[in-house]
Amino acid sequence: MTINPKVTAAVLAAAVTTIIAWLLTLAGIALPNEVQGAITSILVFVAGYMTPATVDPGTGKHVA
Repeated sequence: MTINPKVTAAVLAAAVTTIIAWLLTLAGIALPNEVQGAITSILVFVAGYMTPATVDPGTGKHVA
């Protein structure tokens, strides 16, 4: 089984926003959970939208 590149991009975007929010907390900037969630949602959408699916139309399998 292969993982669609869109899924990988979305998961990485969510992880990056969580790490950035944590770093901001270490710097003394409190980021409300609601704002972090909204930023995560936006970046996951952008990452998923901009990443090509790379599916072979003939076989339906993901192409590396």
